Amino acid sequence: MSETELVALSSSVVAPGRQRRMTALLRRSSRGELGDGERQELDALLDEADRIALLKARAAYTLAQLERRRTAAA
Repeated sequence: MSETELVALSSSVVAPGRQRRMTALLRRSSRGELGDGERQELDALLDEADRIALLKARAAYTLAQLERRRTAAA
């Protein structure tokens, strides 16, 4: 993966519409108002957010490692 791709990944976010939906479902969940389908939807959205967070962390770590190697080589 290129450094440009790593930078893009390290700044990626959940799409705004999906984030709004997840927030709304989380609020409803805290009030005990979700049906089974909405619980499944919320679980899928939370899984997506977790995957994005993990990708961001891995990309940031890899970029930091690349920078350390450059600094050590200089």
